[in-house]
Order: sequence, then C-alpha cells, then structure tokens
Amino acid sequence: MMAIAKWVHTLNGSALAIPRIMAGLLENHQSKNGILIPKALASILAFDTIH
Repeated sequence: MMAIAKWVHTLNGSALAIPRIMAGLLENHQSKNGILIPKALASILAFDTIH
C-alpha cells in the first residue's frame, strides 16, 4: 500500500515568535498618530496605521 502525501501546516504561528514580532513592530514604528504599519505589511492588511 502506498502512503498518500499530505500538506504540513504550522499551528498558532509556530514558524515565528509572534510576541517578539509584535513587540518589534510596536517599538520601531511608533509615531504621534499611532503605529505605522510597514509598507510590506500594509499591502496585505486593510490598514496602514494602528490608532
């Protein structure tokens, strides 16, 4: 009997340390008007600033 190949998935952002990623974004992109989302992420998200 041949084994069937299946896709492997990550769970809960296990490929990245999500709290560290968020801390880096919050610390490095603060402004008077909120947190500016980097252009690379803003193109994916529906917003470019967190107020």
